[in-house]
Amino acid sequence: MNTLEEYIQLCAAKMGRNDDVTADLAQALNQFPYAAVLYFMRGSETAELQNFTDAMHDFATALVLEPEFHLARLQYILCCFKTEQFALIPVLLQPLLLAGGTYGMIGELLVNLFSQPVATFDEKLAALQTQSDMLPAVWENLLSLRQYLPLDEADTTSEAVSTATSGEISSILLEIYQQKH
Repeated sequence: MNTLEEYIQLCAAKMGRNDDVTADLAQALNQFPYAAVLYFMRGSETAELQNFTDAMHDFATALVLEPEFHLARLQYILCCFKTEQFALIPVLLQPLLLAGGTYGMIGELLVNLFSQPVATFDEKLAALQTQSDMLPAVWENLLSLRQYLPLDEADTTSEAVSTATSGEISSILLEIYQQKH
């Protein structure tokens, strides 16, 4: 293969089908080491295999190469949730809040994750679903974040996130959100 586009098409066709796309992505990255999309693709495949730490490295590399790659940023945030590295989320979230459009809405949804009960999160998620053409995998990842929410306003603790961590992050996220509006 000679072009980046050919590698992207080949790897995209194999992803999610349990084909071994890792070797193809490694070969593509050897030839095109500055292609953010290839790191994103490898990170996505690695995350599917539940290897979130390596996936985070690939998403971070994609963001270094292309800072406005919002889908890579979103996937990085989702990996932070899975690995309980909550301190990284506010820093990663700020560019999404400033992006506007679908990614801005997703950023607002993630702010609500730490500041609102499940009902509000579900409401915002339903609005997002009707207003965007979100990828199914991103949609499933956002749905999986419900586990971090308190069940109602009276129950402000979550089993997955300690009260201290949640409150700490919540104030930072709300501050970022308020700066945007």
